[in-house]
Amino acid sequence: MKDVAEQAGVGLGTVSRVVNGFRVKDSTYEKVQTAIRELNYQPDEYERGLKTNRSNIVALIVPHHLASIFHSSPIMWRRTTTASINF
Repeated sequence: MKDVAEQAGVGLGTVSRVVNGFRVKDSTYEKVQTAIRELNYQPDEYERGLKTNRSNIVALIVPHHLASIFHSSPIMWRRTTTASINF
């Protein structure tokens, strides 16, 4: 985020507000979004979890004899749980 702030010529808090969907001036928003694209910035979900004390991860413990059912498509499980569970 520091690199994005430096590239856009704004403060770290401003970048944080843009990334987290808070309202900023349109011109500032465009500067930050341009810097995000140019630097290919991706928010770090692990870091966000540490800051907010939420991981948005659901653990599922499955008996061994049923494991093959759940092993078949972990990608599908991630997409399904991400889309349907709202805490």
